[in-house]
Amino acid sequence: MLSVLSVKGIIDTGGLKFDGVFTENLPEERIDRDDLTDVLISRVRNTPTSFGNNDFNQVDNMVSIQIFYSKNFDENIEQFEIKVMKLMLANGWYINDNKSPYTDPDTKQVIKVFLFSKTETI
Repeated sequence: MLSVLSVKGIIDTGGLKFDGVFTENLPEERIDRDDLTDVLISRVRNTPTSFGNNDFNQVDNMVSIQIFYSKNFDENIEQFEIKVMKLMLANGWYINDNKSPYTDPDTKQVIKVFLFSKTETI
């Protein structure tokens, strides 16, 4: 299964409060919506590793998870982000980067970006 679809499945069934979970691109109609909390999952890396016998035996996957918080998000954002990290760790994904949140200059939404990786044996 593609890494972004695997992560989408984790997020979809993880019990977290999101209005939409998308892969690779946000739909046009969601781009300027500041009243919804959406997640965008994108593939960052898909690199063959663990070479032997003229072949590779593992793939190192990395995904980016961007959270676009609604202006009326009513949970503690820090605690919510801890839930996201724990959910991903529980499913075998490791935290590579936990970037500082920033505010979109146009929508004034808070945006958070995580990078997670997982090495899979094939």
